Amino acid sequence: MAKFKIELKQHTPLIHFQSEQPGAILRATEVKPKLDRFLIECAFNNEFNEYKQYLIGYKTGKKEYDFKDKKAFDYRLKIYMEHPNKIKKIDINKSMKKLYFASGFEGEKINGVFTNEYIILEFFTFHKVLIDRIKKYIEKFFCFNNFGTRQNKGFGSFYINKDLKSQNNISEEYFDYKIEVFNNKKNSPVLWNDVFREINKLWENIRSVESDTTPYIKEFAKTKGIIWDKDIIRDKFVNNKKKLVENKYLIKDLLGLSVEESWKDRYGKWFNIKKEHISGTSDIKIDRMESPIFFKPLKDEQNNFIVYIKVKDMPKEFWNQKFKITKWIEKKKIGCIQLITPTQEEFNIHEFFEFVKTNENIKYTTKKRNRLSQSALSYKVQNFSKNEFLSSIEAAIDGETKEKLKNIK
Repeated sequence: MAKFKIELKQHTPLIHFQSEQPGAILRATEVKPKLDRFLIECAFNNEFNEYKQYLIGYKTGKKEYDFKDKKAFDYRLKIYMEHPNKIKKIDINKSMKKLYFASGFEGEKINGVFTNEYIILEFFTFHKVLIDRIKKYIEKFFCFNNFGTRQNKGFGSFYINKDLKSQNNISEEYFDYKIEVFNNKKNSPVLWNDVFREINKLWENIRSVESDTTPYIKEFAKTKGIIWDKDIIRDKFVNNKKKLVENKYLIKDLLGLSVEESWKDRYGKWFNIKKEHISGTSDIKIDRMESPIFFKPLKDEQNNFIVYIKVKDMPKEFWNQKFKITKWIEKKKIGCIQLITPTQEEFNIHEFFEFVKTNENIKYTTKKRNRLSQSALSYKVQNFSKNEFLSSIEAAIDGETKEKLKNIK
């Protein structure tokens, strides 16, 4: 039997639904399904014939549709700690709590769990090829995945036990953007609330806080001639305007679908907004869509944090889809409007985040900076070859020779 073991370090609290239970930490039941999907996509390029023999339940002649959405690789994963009693409960408060309740709904006290001890992952399988693929891609997997609740916003960040200041830092390789979080007090570690304050401030500016220049999603849409959906909803359900508006789209939900929201009318009374996917270019019913902007906070050996940012491609099924937006007061339906999401040509998520970067203290990673430098150099070389190079040749030719060249047909 092939065997493989790694050590993980935890970087941010994991919001665990079993946080009250002793020993609650990273669960194999969450890690394995996510890792299986990741391996199918990244290690086997979604080629069923390349990985079918490593699936649980595979027999000769079985087709991909026989597995439906239950493709589980044939390996066993064990997750444990040498000292499980060193798991601490963390009160999710201040900026962490604000980010957790980003939707505006607050509830009871929230606890996370955290440990400074190494978390050990052991893989067992009879398939050597499979274990080799896991070894090759496991670090990349932990780059692009957090765990537990609110994982897209940086909670539940784990990473391979390694020196994050080394030249082989894979985080710099796979991400395009980063936010550096330092403590101004000498020899003082950066606190989690400092980290999540930065994430929350950026996220509010991107998606929710309305000012002269934010949210950026609204301002970016304006550059494309698109009306922001909250203005449409406000005009209809708060200001009771009936004027038809062109270029209205469902924009905010491109950054994560909110199927239910709480609003206030002009008199301060609350009402609910519910969104339902009703039609589009695909037969898929959309009731959730996670944010394409992913935050990966990692703590280095100097107790400073770098928050890496990944901007993922939007699922093609979410473009050009129609949603019904309904106003409810208690259980009474008041009215509704319909909005569609833009097409892929009308809204580019990567172009949008470049717009965000120009307004925020966000840096490029080494990979992104090098790529931009190479692009600039390539442009200069091409520009020189077409203009400066030809001009330099022309300048070197004497007048008599130029006249002779003009007469050559």
